[in-house]
Amino acid sequence: MINRITLLLFIGLAFWGCEDEKDTTPPVNKWWEDYKYSSYMDLGSDSLGGEIPPEIGSLTNLTEMALHNNQLTGSIPLEIGNLTNLTSLNLFNNQLTGSIPSEIGTFTSMTMLKLQDNQLNGDIPESICELNITWSDSNRFRLYNNQFCPPYPSCIVDYVGAQDTSGCD
Repeated sequence: MINRITLLLFIGLAFWGCEDEKDTTPPVNKWWEDYKYSSYMDLGSDSLGGEIPPEIGSLTNLTEMALHNNQLTGSIPLEIGNLTNLTSLNLFNNQLTGSIPSEIGTFTSMTMLKLQDNQLNGDIPESICELNITWSDSNRFRLYNNQFCPPYPSCIVDYVGAQDTSGCD
């Protein structure tokens, strides 16, 4: 009798909840959607991971974007060029790769650019010189600890900082 009860209990536990299986995949975190009408995005040190989505380019009201100190990967999306009102872009201390999009030159009001401590590589676009940044002010401009290849644009050649150029020609 005990063996039959044990067997029935085992069968019941084995099939418990199977009749209404639901998708337990967590929903995609669309963190950027909360900033559709905002001018300021500060998600620094917010444990964000994954790639910066191209949809970020639809947040055209943004003047300041802070996504530093996260675990963001992939490249800086080209759509970031749509954010022509940006005055401050802080993407430092992530695992971003790829190059700086040349569209960055459209940010003529930008006064702060911090991209240090990533794995960004390739050539730095000449269009960076169109930005309104005091290049010598390390509180406003930082590119060090990436993998950018020389020659660097003349406006920043003295302020690029240490780069891992082992992958350069």
